[in-house]
Amino acid sequence: MLQVLLLGAFDVRRDGQSVCTVWRRHADRLLALLVLNHNRTLSDDWVVTALGIPESALPHAISELYKVLGEERNRVRHAGDQLYFDAAGIDVDAFRFDKLVAKGDRNALECAVALYRGGILKGWEEAGWLCEERESYFVAYLDALDTLAGLAAAEGRFDRAASFLRRYVDIYPEMDAAWARLVEILAQAGETAAVAQTQERYLLEVRHRVGDGHCSTPSQRVLTACARALGQPDPTAGAPEQAAPDSRLTRADHVAAYLAEPIGGAVPLDSPFYVERPADALAHAALQRSDSFILVKGARQVGKSSLLARLTRAGHEHGARVVRTDFHKAPRETLETSAALLADVAETFAEHLDLAIPVRSHFEVRRTPTRCFESFLRNGVFPALDRPLVWVVDGADRLFECDFRDDVFAMLRSWHNERANDVHGKWSLLTVVLAYATEPYLFIANQDQSPFNLGTRIDLDDFTLAQVRELNRLYGAPLSADGELDRLYDLVGGHPYLARRCLQDMALSGCSFDRLESATADGEGPCKDHLQRLLLAIRRDPRTLATVKAMVAGGNLDSERFLSLRAAGVARGASAADARFRCKLYEIFLTQALK
Repeated sequence: MLQVLLLGAFDVRRDGQSVCTVWRRHADRLLALLVLNHNRTLSDDWVVTALGIPESALPHAISELYKVLGEERNRVRHAGDQLYFDAAGIDVDAFRFDKLVAKGDRNALECAVALYRGGILKGWEEAGWLCEERESYFVAYLDALDTLAGLAAAEGRFDRAASFLRRYVDIYPEMDAAWARLVEILAQAGETAAVAQTQERYLLEVRHRVGDGHCSTPSQRVLTACARALGQPDPTAGAPEQAAPDSRLTRADHVAAYLAEPIGGAVPLDSPFYVERPADALAHAALQRSDSFILVKGARQVGKSSLLARLTRAGHEHGARVVRTDFHKAPRETLETSAALLADVAETFAEHLDLAIPVRSHFEVRRTPTRCFESFLRNGVFPALDRPLVWVVDGADRLFECDFRDDVFAMLRSWHNERANDVHGKWSLLTVVLAYATEPYLFIANQDQSPFNLGTRIDLDDFTLAQVRELNRLYGAPLSADGELDRLYDLVGGHPYLARRCLQDMALSGCSFDRLESATADGEGPCKDHLQRLLLAIRRDPRTLATVKAMVAGGNLDSERFLSLRAAGVARGASAADARFRCKLYEIFLTQALK
């Protein structure tokens, strides 16, 4: 069996034996790239750009990869200028980590943190194509440690909670609130000596921050917690009064401690930099009402996954059972037939709900896959259900690519009608949350069979100027001079990721906005990696590349391609006639890169 280890040091094993001693000439990087993009067809141009290698080096790298894979070389398909990797049946630790984090219970999270091993592809920090993946796994690991610490503390297992928090501060020492929680847990356990040692470690860490751009002032919460545990006078007595800190990391009293928070993917649940929008209140109200559908629509990197994470937590807090599915990560073979897709989803339900039922037996009868799945719900899930069930689906528009989409979406819509006909009330317990970016009406011919015109629709857009102003306040107002906030908004618009990246860089480094504006407009500075990833994404698809070049040249776009670019977070506007780049920075960078 082939095993690929992407968490920690890269390794490939066949039947338990490492084959990494034979890697040569970019083949290891190529395999890692193909595995992480296993559900996509990649152009040669995109691959060499991502790996930063000459075009002439790619054939040799593929040849070396064939030698390593041996009898499994057919997993790599290279036809014309397209590469595809079939990962079916391969044990990939990063994929197991994703499933365990999505499941979210104690055992799953403990297995996930054991798998992490220092992050994805440790030692490959120079690989720019890994930046977003690295940040995403880092945030998921921190969230898992925080959740496990909270569960252990609630049960009075303070030694266990402290062990998770020690791992937290070891990997992320800039998080003062984690240090405070560690001290408070040790104090509850009566470990006075451990408190003193932790205080010494913390103060040493604060001294080391000088020159790194981080806040070098000890947190009042940490100092107060240490003093109380050691029976010493409060060293912060007489300091300006602040709101009492919450026991959760989300409301730490010293926001500067969070400044180095990773940016990318979903905003961590414990982040003080999450800016709530009117859409948040609408979504949470719909969840409390147990609406049949909550539809979260928005372009890429507008905050859908961050909102879904908060809806997932709210579901748990309201006592619901929660199942999460991310179709962004679905392998191609899962999306080839409705039977494969629905059987996989059923497995996810059984796993997340801890149901000891033979899932596949529901799909072995002579019925359509949709009827088989509904039978699984009625006979396998609902009998075990005594409280609301929330199914959170990210990347629902991946299904738009499937030939069987009408059957699946018609099935989902029918569940809304089942609520009125179900005398037992089981269907009324189910809420489906669908997040998507693409316009459904482009793909679903019969709107009477579409679930996207039911329930509550939540439209997420970029931040308004007022919301960017609030984000600036949360970062300690690095934009303080007259007109600077307007200039940032003119450059990056309300793009949540870009606004955070710029504000974080200014807060950490203390650089002026003039300097940041100049560097960012030149494709350098804190947004450089993001812009390079954007260019790689555009070059991945020849049609997308041609469309963006047409925008750069001021040409006309057809409606379908415009809507595709808008969903991808590259363009904005009400229609193709109104098409424009999402922000001025995109226009400047792409005009220079594609001229």
